[in-house]
Amino acid sequence: MGGVTFTASLQDEAMRAALGRVQGLMTSPTPMLKQIGAGVVAAVQEHFERQSDPWGKAWHALCPAYAPLKKNSRILTESHHLVDSINYQLGARSVSVGSNVVYARIHQLGGKIVPKTRPALSFLLAVGKGNKPGIVQVKSVRIPARPYLGLGEAEKEAIALAVKLHMKRALGG
Repeated sequence: MGGVTFTASLQDEAMRAALGRVQGLMTSPTPMLKQIGAGVVAAVQEHFERQSDPWGKAWHALCPAYAPLKKNSRILTESHHLVDSINYQLGARSVSVGSNVVYARIHQLGGKIVPKTRPALSFLLAVGKGNKPGIVQVKSVRIPARPYLGLGEAEKEAIALAVKLHMKRALGG
């Protein structure tokens, strides 16, 4: 090697130990991933409370013929089954947040529902004067997207906080 060379060696045992703990954190990130998962689940549950997507945009309003028949006026919270199903699952080096409820996808992404075995879908909706409940049959229905999963500011903050806390511990802070 010509010219000028510079060689650095790590002589400080405390620094070596701290870097070893950081390496250990990256080798076995499960505690950090658990904290990330729990933080993101809490952020997603806040979207149901705020009735908005991860970026702060209000969810699409309820269908006017459906709203009067609900127990409450809140969107996606009639039984709390969807919000209560939000959880995290750990992989070896990852964490996933979501729901295993069969209708979770249609509410996240929106879409068209068509009958599978009958000529029409049947719904109880408020119809006519006085919004009296009545059975309505239709060939299809479009469900608007009401995203509740995503990397909004609250999720990013939960991730950053978990990483910061675990790195601080690893570095002895």
